[in-house]
Amino acid sequence: MSKPDRASLTQHPAWHRMRRPLRWVGWTLVVLLGLAALSWAALPALVRKIAVDQTQAQLGRRLEIGEIAFNPFKLALRASDITLYEADGKQPFFSAKGLLADLSAASLLRMAPVLDEIRLSTPQLHVVRVDAHGIGHYNFSDILDRLAAQPKSEGQAHFSLANVQLQDGQIRFEDKVSGKNIDIAALQVGLPFISNLPGNIDSFVQPQLSATVNGTPLHLKGRSKPFTSTQESTFAIDIDRLDLVSYLPFVPAELPVLIQSAKLSTRLDLGFTRKDDKPTVTLAGEVRMEDLSLQDKAHAPLFKTRSLALQIKQFDVLAASGELSQLTLEQAQVWAGMNARGEINWQRALAGGQTGARSTSRQASASSPAATAKQPASSIVLQQLTVQDGEVNWRDEANASPAQAIKLSKIDINATQLSTAADAKPARLTLSAVENGRGKLAFDGQVQAMTASVVGKITLENIDLAGYRNYLARAPISGLAGRLSGQTTLQLQHGHLRLDDSKVQLADLRLAPPGKGAQPLALQSLSLQAPRLTDTLDQAIPFKLQARFEKTGSVELTGQAAAHFKHVALELEIKNLPITPFQHYFSDVLNVSISSGLASARGKLEVTPPLEDRKLALDYKGSAAITNLRMQDKLTSTDFLRWRTLELAGIEARLGGRTQVKLEKARLSNFYARAILSEKGRLNLQDIVVADAREQGSITDDSKKAGKDDTPSGTASTRKTTSANPVTAAASADAPLVRIGQVVLDGGNINYTDNFVKPNYTANMTGLAGSIGQIASDKPQPAPVNITGKIDNDAPLQISGSLNPLFKPMYLDLKASANGVQLPRLTPYSAKYAGYPITKGKLSMDVHYTIENDKLVAQNDLRIEQLSFGERVDSPDATSLPVMLAVSLLKDRDGNINLNLPISGSLSDPQFSVGGIIVRVFVNLIVKAVTSPFALIGSMFRADEHIGELRYIEFSPGSSEVTDEVRKKLDALGYVLHERPGIKLDITGRVDPKVDDQGLRREALERAMRNLKRADLIAREGQPSGPVRISAAERAKYLERVYKDSKFDKPRNMIGLLKSLPEAEMEKMILEHTEVTQDDLRKLAQRRADQVRNYLQEQSVIEPARIFLIAPKLDGAGIPDKEPKARVDLTIQ
Repeated sequence: MSKPDRASLTQHPAWHRMRRPLRWVGWTLVVLLGLAALSWAALPALVRKIAVDQTQAQLGRRLEIGEIAFNPFKLALRASDITLYEADGKQPFFSAKGLLADLSAASLLRMAPVLDEIRLSTPQLHVVRVDAHGIGHYNFSDILDRLAAQPKSEGQAHFSLANVQLQDGQIRFEDKVSGKNIDIAALQVGLPFISNLPGNIDSFVQPQLSATVNGTPLHLKGRSKPFTSTQESTFAIDIDRLDLVSYLPFVPAELPVLIQSAKLSTRLDLGFTRKDDKPTVTLAGEVRMEDLSLQDKAHAPLFKTRSLALQIKQFDVLAASGELSQLTLEQAQVWAGMNARGEINWQRALAGGQTGARSTSRQASASSPAATAKQPASSIVLQQLTVQDGEVNWRDEANASPAQAIKLSKIDINATQLSTAADAKPARLTLSAVENGRGKLAFDGQVQAMTASVVGKITLENIDLAGYRNYLARAPISGLAGRLSGQTTLQLQHGHLRLDDSKVQLADLRLAPPGKGAQPLALQSLSLQAPRLTDTLDQAIPFKLQARFEKTGSVELTGQAAAHFKHVALELEIKNLPITPFQHYFSDVLNVSISSGLASARGKLEVTPPLEDRKLALDYKGSAAITNLRMQDKLTSTDFLRWRTLELAGIEARLGGRTQVKLEKARLSNFYARAILSEKGRLNLQDIVVADAREQGSITDDSKKAGKDDTPSGTASTRKTTSANPVTAAASADAPLVRIGQVVLDGGNINYTDNFVKPNYTANMTGLAGSIGQIASDKPQPAPVNITGKIDNDAPLQISGSLNPLFKPMYLDLKASANGVQLPRLTPYSAKYAGYPITKGKLSMDVHYTIENDKLVAQNDLRIEQLSFGERVDSPDATSLPVMLAVSLLKDRDGNINLNLPISGSLSDPQFSVGGIIVRVFVNLIVKAVTSPFALIGSMFRADEHIGELRYIEFSPGSSEVTDEVRKKLDALGYVLHERPGIKLDITGRVDPKVDDQGLRREALERAMRNLKRADLIAREGQPSGPVRISAAERAKYLERVYKDSKFDKPRNMIGLLKSLPEAEMEKMILEHTEVTQDDLRKLAQRRADQVRNYLQEQSVIEPARIFLIAPKLDGAGIPDKEPKARVDLTIQ
């Protein structure tokens, strides 16, 4: 173009219009070229600095990069000679010759990394497991710990990686723990894409995986469909029975459980597709695990199955959602249990694996709930779950002793359409199992896994209760047997449990109380029905319980429990309930045992349980009866109380607050009682309950003496207080209120012994019949008493008067009379205890007892007619008192005996100043003088307690010397003999071979030393004036002389001279070679007897004719163990 043309062009109007836009385009190109040039020149250095600094800050490792180049026009970044060092910064951990990252311009639009291609060339990785801190410590564990410790970012990180390639890689795994190494070479990896961003992805890489593992080639290649709309690529993962145990040592983290065996097989397709601009990675096919066995760290079994097969219809790996066709477990076994601390073994096992980086990761994740909340909810659907021939083994050490083992076998489970979606429909589930080899249990219903909702029917059949007896170790039951069956409809929703239409049946139930010989409680059947039960207990609970015992016993309870069990109201009907199986639970507090008895009741019972701030309250209205009762003395098995029928009508009883018992009528028929009134006025009926469980005693032994607890009820101080203010005691708000309308007796027999009056008497009252009127604890009015009967079915008996034993203070005014009681019936007793049989005689008696204001007055008039005894009989229990003389003194001119035994005094202080007490003291004194003379003699010298027992005189071992202590006892004995010239004394010398043998040996040694000293004294000074004694300073000299003079072999030295020995050794040899014979022992016993005789004759001046020497005794026969046997026995004749 010529200059004129250009000039004309620039002057053209169009040129002026285009000049400014062209100028902006030009400047834009200049800026872009400048930026490209700047990024080409500056970006590599910036990338290097950021990469090195961030690697050091985030990973704690040193990173080196060779050359970095950036193509701003292709947005491609290349790096070469990349090296990541070990923690020590010296040895390479990871290296690569080259890295290509082709960044897509879509990254700016997506605000997320989008790479069209990423290629890593010749990477090398060196992994080392070291033997430090146990299994699972690797040369990259520090990196995992740093990453896990970093806070998690909120939200999900979006990315898109396409055409991922790893070329000519190498991995060397060096295991210094097991000594095994793995070398992976020629590693080639190709993935079409990995993305969680929607949009088109241009992929040209075929899915593949190839490598050489320890020299063995591995090649897996996928298939692509590049011309389809989804551009689908699949990657086949086929594994055949891979032994996973062999690869466990190379797992970088410690597993919570031990995998003992596991064979993995897969037929999987890993798919990469794009649909609707959304890339997905899917998994489909089958995963099978065979011979899987898990244990905890203590090598206890946890889980085992022959086969676990999972059919995957399609699973989205990136979204963690999908559909599983079927999960099947064959012969799966589970071991679960609770230790003594209440810890479940599975919880301990899984918690034990949360260590190191994994535990830290969980904690970091838990600290960022927002991140989890923003992630999209995944949904997994399992179309079919099948468990075939499963087994669960449960062991409970926390709630049972010894540990309780429960086994569920032959478990079959079928479930359909299980889903993790919160809004999914419930899945159908059926379950059946065999319990402990016999019982059966089943479930048929629906479950929702995510909401923990369960609705279905539970059925139990023939469960053997004996297999659960260990759970009752802390209960007062030693044995359990029976079969349990039942069913209920269970609803567990929103954390609340409800049971509908519950029915429980127990068959052949036997509960054995603890203790040998305890009678078990046996039920033929027991059933419980409850229409509705909830864990919140916010609704009333109606129920019905029926139980049938062996033979004819039955219990039926129908009632309703109020919400939260604040109140329970029920109607009960009990028929012939056996009492004996329950007596073990109160046996320790009774002096009697119940050998038979049946209880019946019918009425209404209301119970207020002791919950929250409420106290237990019981309210019963109705009737009750106890039939065929038999109580026996626990120690002697003697009948104590029995009756055919006890009927209680019109009962109104209340327990809680002030106890109240109201009874319209009580009827007792065909009864027997063994009643004994003690010396202190206490009736044995009051001793049915043991005052002290450690001091159980006989309740029917009439020979029992009054003990410290054998007193009328209450203490003296209590009685005095009560007597002083009877109105206050009666009106006490806390005292139980008892009212009894009438007591009717029929066909009674009371065998009564009265030890309160003297002489004692026993009356067998038969054919008792009559009534007692109304009595009450809050009203002082006494009730009329009118009872008739006979003594031994012969002599008429009449009891009349009035009483009120319930009111405090008690009131009693009773008269009793018996006429013509035949005394020959008492011959067995008189012959045994008096030594004479009664051949003739009658007894009549009138007694009058009054108790008022806590004071007792008793008149006992006895008339004995024509009492005659037969010839004396030998009886080991007969008294030695002159019975015939006493009887002849008591008889009047007509041959009758009249005795009046008045008794009066306070029950609070029973110190009765009456004739009967004086007679008892006098008789006891005579008995003591005749049967225990030395005890009486000893009591005369109690002011001088050092005298001790006078039945014998004790001597030192091997000695017959009369010591000062012996003199004191002999002086006392001599005084008694002198004052009672009719007494004669037998003296028997005795020895104890065990102690006197050694005593004689030592006495012989002492005597030999004294003889040597006496000879020395005679030689120097003449005959000594007193006894010769060896001082401590002289003992060694005379002991050595006795040793040298002794005729036995002694130790000598090499030249034949006697060795010098210690004193103890010389004394030991002398004693060992000193001979003691039976004759020596006999002489010692005789010397002792002679010493006693001589002392009494010479010092106490007792006539020789009154003292007799008995032949010596050379043993301790007949002497109590705790008494000395080296002594002289004394016997008064």
